[in-house]
Amino acid sequence: MIEIQDVHFRYPRGKDVFEHLSLSLLPGRIYGLLGLNGTGKTTLLKLIAALRYPAHGVCSVSGVSSVPRSKAYLEQFFLIPEECVLPPLRVDAYCRLYAPFYREFSADLFRSILGEFEIQEQDSISGMSFGTRKKVLIAFALAARTRVVLMDEPTNGLDIPSKKQFRKVLAEQISEDRCFVISTHQVRDLGNMLDHLVMLHERQILLDASVAEIAARVVFEETTEKPQDEILYMEKNFNGYRVLRRNLKQQETPLDTELLFNAALANPKEFRAVLTSKESAL
Repeated sequence: MIEIQDVHFRYPRGKDVFEHLSLSLLPGRIYGLLGLNGTGKTTLLKLIAALRYPAHGVCSVSGVSSVPRSKAYLEQFFLIPEECVLPPLRVDAYCRLYAPFYREFSADLFRSILGEFEIQEQDSISGMSFGTRKKVLIAFALAARTRVVLMDEPTNGLDIPSKKQFRKVLAEQISEDRCFVISTHQVRDLGNMLDHLVMLHERQILLDASVAEIAARVVFEETTEKPQDEILYMEKNFNGYRVLRRNLKQQETPLDTELLFNAALANPKEFRAVLTSKESAL
């Protein structure tokens, strides 16, 4: 689906963002794109969306290269940027203006998702809050029915009920021939929807693994007593300690993405060794 091969990218008069970056993203999955500010999450989405071109290497979707920005390339994806700037139109006018660019666009699906978000087609975009504008764009992106949907911090600006609605409408659009890539700091907002994690760190990929692969290698625990035996990472909370261990006994525990992320940054070298081992359980 999405192939990024040996990509090098830097902004003019800036530091290198990526060096020899390679990544494959497959259909039928929801990818969580994680990393600290400045690690290149938004830049990676822009490279896929052909809003930036690599200095070296190739970015392609379904075998079509991002260079040049051909119709065959652009019609395959929709990008929801973090900053949501929409024209001052009514929602229905916005749909009439932009829907023709997407040959698989479903007006019925658009109206249905708007209804989930409690938005009327006659509502004026100019009078909307940031969060409501974001919901209009999410509805439009899903209704466009592109094979690839890129989302940069989609839950920013959404209140708690809206985040629940977002998870619901997104879950309903998952299919074996579509790929969703979500860049976010708000991993808790996505619940257990992510089935593959990609973590960027220091111009490289620190983690590229499915949730199942992660669960086979590490165990997430909460304990009231401070662990005395060997652990990978630990942090204190109100009830005691959150702990990450190697999965030595083939246990199954729910993924704690936030704890995993903190563990990776605390000791990237050890983390990489544990998560990339060829053994099924360490």
